[in-house]
Amino acid sequence: MEKQPGHLIDIMATAVDVAGATYPTEFNGKAITPKEGVSLLPAFKGEKVTRTQPIFWEHEGNRAIREGDLKLVALENKPWRLYDLASDRSEQHDLAAAKPEVVKDLSVKWETWAARANVLPLGAWRDRTAGGSSGKVSKKRLFELKSGDRLEGAEVPDLRNRTFTIVAEFDAANEDGVIAAQGGTAHGWSISQQDGKLVFFIRSGGDVTRVEVQAPLEGAVQAKAELAQDGKVTFSAGGKESSAKRAGLLDKNPVDGLSVGDDSGPPVGPYKNSVPYKGTIRSVRMGLGKK
Repeated sequence: MEKQPGHLIDIMATAVDVAGATYPTEFNGKAITPKEGVSLLPAFKGEKVTRTQPIFWEHEGNRAIREGDLKLVALENKPWRLYDLASDRSEQHDLAAAKPEVVKDLSVKWETWAARANVLPLGAWRDRTAGGSSGKVSKKRLFELKSGDRLEGAEVPDLRNRTFTIVAEFDAANEDGVIAAQGGTAHGWSISQQDGKLVFFIRSGGDVTRVEVQAPLEGAVQAKAELAQDGKVTFSAGGKESSAKRAGLLDKNPVDGLSVGDDSGPPVGPYKNSVPYKGTIRSVRMGLGKK
């Protein structure tokens, strides 16, 4: 393994290969999770290990994917970083800003794997779940926030089984970015600017609903997002309005906190650009309905 990567999940596949055995599909009538690694036996002979899939991993919120020489990695609640290990083995030069399409492609692959492998929601392993059975959340129904504000733990809005309205007021920027977000890849919401449009994402159980408006992005802008009792999502800005229907209210509160100006944790939306918003955010107001 001096010149090619191996992974913990390869150990089982290697043992099965060395033994000439067949990996079982069930035990005592119960299905066994299929092995996902590859045999490292060729490496023992100085040969190349053949992989048809990237290497994925996650540990305590830290996550990564390696495909060929490209490695996309992020610490918990931090943005993705991209490295080319062929020329930067010590990971000194982050290429994420220069290669956003590569970041998008690899991050989508990671998210697909994480959903299938029961990795999501990130952070559910620790007793800090905002809105879980033992988690503490704010009892407030009205939140007045400004650029740079972050709410975590007992400070976060309790979105479970209730309607809510979010109003963001800001001076538009010429570049895409995230204006405000709460939650992550399992549950949450965000308001962002993507490809010159304002977009509202709302996510529940990993499923995401997207509502966008083609509003004028010049000067002062007010964007308003609403989730109604019947699950209707309405998003408006600059005299334009769009809506979509989703399956009711959120039944769980997001694990990850709320931030104004970016989405620094696991992404709520499948953003093309999840960078911090460069426009001036004057306020974000959030009102919650009664339970």
